[in-house]
Amino acid sequence: MDPFAHVSNSVFVAYLEIGRVDYCRRRFGVKDVFEVPFILARIEIDLKKSIEIRHTVEVQTSVIRIGNSSWDFRSKIVESNTGELFAIAKTVQVTFDHVRKCTIPVPPDIRAVLEKDLREFQKQTPEG
Repeated sequence: MDPFAHVSNSVFVAYLEIGRVDYCRRRFGVKDVFEVPFILARIEIDLKKSIEIRHTVEVQTSVIRIGNSSWDFRSKIVESNTGELFAIAKTVQVTFDHVRKCTIPVPPDIRAVLEKDLREFQKQTPEG
């Protein structure tokens, strides 16, 4: 909490990480941190409204772009019960070989999941 009884802005980054971990668990079947097929390269956050102690939040994560060795997520941090928007973020993930410590092209199995989710996002979003 900050001095104004709001969740500190730095916590928004932690919420986004929870959203990415949840996505990996649900969509890639990741069970261990070293199975995460990427590293985070960039975060942009537009803070829309303060989160207060009474709020219950959730992170909604969507694929919005796929490149050769990276992809973008758009995440929304919203109030679980009302859908009230607290923040919109864009993150860039780079596929990474944790053993060799280098970037790699998006593997075909990961790309297939990302492409399916990107198509779903484009169907549901006017700007998609």
